[in-house]
Amino acid sequence: GAAAPGGAETFSGGPGNDANTPFAPELVYLDLPVLSGSEETGWARAGALAIPWRQMVLSSSVETEGYAARTTLDAPAKIGALAEPLPPGHIESRFDCTATLVVDLGFGGLASASRLSVLNGANAVAVRSDIDAWEIIQFEAAEEIAPGRWRLTSLLRGQAGTDDAMHAGASAGAAFIVLDSTVKSLGLSLDEAGRAFNWIAEASGANANGASLTVFAGGERALTPLSPVHL
Repeated sequence: GAAAPGGAETFSGGPGNDANTPFAPELVYLDLPVLSGSEETGWARAGALAIPWRQMVLSSSVETEGYAARTTLDAPAKIGALAEPLPPGHIESRFDCTATLVVDLGFGGLASASRLSVLNGANAVAVRSDIDAWEIIQFEAAEEIAPGRWRLTSLLRGQAGTDDAMHAGASAGAAFIVLDSTVKSLGLSLDEAGRAFNWIAEASGANANGASLTVFAGGERALTPLSPVHL
């Protein structure tokens, strides 16, 4: 497979409906802060997009054999890339009506939400910043300005302690993913946090011989203390 912009990983092979036909999903691994609850290592997550979609299993190993299944991705994630740079932000915990997020989506669409819904966690997305950390952003308004291209406004930036990524901004082409139920936990244990594993994605019922390998270490972001304030 070849690395796609923004750290997404694409796998070699063409799409097909036959169970033994190789396919080429775009896969995004995320090391996220805790967004809800208290399960820190549950926020090492992954999402995938393939057209046509095939359910896939993510497996890991410390070597290049003996892979153990970790999670199943049941539905395609809304994965895309920034069509325009996202400048560094300076407003935390308040809606920023000056910033605009323009993204090209490979699948699906986005929808506006009420301010109350956003304040209760709706419309959360992740953008890979220029320091290679994910910024968590929520948006209130979404408008499709061209086929597959969306403009998101009224943003809550640097959510869940990702102010370091917010201050860095993101370049055009940076990876974007909607943080919904299609982005699944990798099932890491606490002692696996920060350890690099080899990961492969296999279509359910397919031969894994053509699966490409990705090295990913996750789980540490959720264990990282928030930035100090009120010194």
